[in-house]
Amino acid sequence: MARRAGLIDALKAEGKTPIQLDLGDFVSSEDVVGEAKNEFIFGIMEEMGTVAATFGERELTEWAQTERFMSRNTIPFVSANLKFIKEGVATPLAEPFIVRTIDDVPIAFVGVIGSSEFTSASLPDDMEIIFEDPLDALPGIIAEAREKAELVVLLSHMDGRSTEKLVQSMPGIDLALVGHRARSDRHPRQVGDVIINESGIRGQWAGVSRLIISTDGRILDWGGDNVPLDTAVNLNADIDKRVENLNTELKLIRQESAKLSSANRDQADNRTRYLGGENCQRCHVKQYDHWKETPHAHAFASLMDEGKAEDKKCLACHVTGIDHPSGFSASKTDPDFRNVQCESCHGFGTDHVRGPEAPKVTEALCVKCHDSKNSPNFNYTEYLKAVLHK
Repeated sequence: MARRAGLIDALKAEGKTPIQLDLGDFVSSEDVVGEAKNEFIFGIMEEMGTVAATFGERELTEWAQTERFMSRNTIPFVSANLKFIKEGVATPLAEPFIVRTIDDVPIAFVGVIGSSEFTSASLPDDMEIIFEDPLDALPGIIAEAREKAELVVLLSHMDGRSTEKLVQSMPGIDLALVGHRARSDRHPRQVGDVIINESGIRGQWAGVSRLIISTDGRILDWGGDNVPLDTAVNLNADIDKRVENLNTELKLIRQESAKLSSANRDQADNRTRYLGGENCQRCHVKQYDHWKETPHAHAFASLMDEGKAEDKKCLACHVTGIDHPSGFSASKTDPDFRNVQCESCHGFGTDHVRGPEAPKVTEALCVKCHDSKNSPNFNYTEYLKAVLHK
């Protein structure tokens, strides 16, 4: 955040008018410290004058906090293809677009989220959200935005290919900003009449799209550089100091949480504990070696690849024993309870020692994680073959 603010400071010093936008997934789902981090980040976004934001899957997953941010009425959220059920009626989750006049040019900002990004969100149990295909939702909204503004900017929480397909099929969009790609393009590109910029995720890059606009809203020239937020970018000293203070605070929160978890583990009934797959290996070498070749043994890595290793709602199905004092803890690596280990399917290791007959792995057990949302193609018989020890 300190380097992003430093970049904005530099652009202002050059006499430019930076328009700060957020394309979603700024919210953290990290257990214990997530709420404090989110409050800090949103506060800095407010200070930097963020003009608009759209929803990513993280904002939907952490809806309670996102809703509190929205209630401040400081940064407007825009979403053209999400609705929620309120008193039996489908109601827009946010305004589909807003119009802001910047340097005498009225600009419309439209928000959208893709199908795969939406389905990867872990929605609250008491909340029903309706997703509409952007191809169906946007035509009327873009037409309305076009009537009210001279420039239309799409805040796209989709991948670049889907965004490109969307803008090619829909006239009226001038600039599409893509916020769901692991790596950044070096520069914006033009597809037909639309400028597209893919600026990466995780806050590692700042997507800078430069537009020279006439007084009647025509783009006379354009360019840009997606800037890596590394040491080449000057820090905003004030925010850097506050980030340092935040990290100290978060460290203390984690330490206190680790102490509490340790105390809970010490108080746990020693007769019923998770032991970890490496302990199982002592007697079950063949089965353990086979397990290492299954997807279960790499479940945590798949979360890392998706940038969700801190998402507490996803962790439950990618680690072992997260809801038990003796099981997974982010601060505890010995034993290592990452991945879906033996005890996820066969029960507590201590129970097995006392009664060696392992419980049957039933379909009811599997569908706790392989449900219709997270594993729509799940077939118990076929999936069991992949993990059944030979």
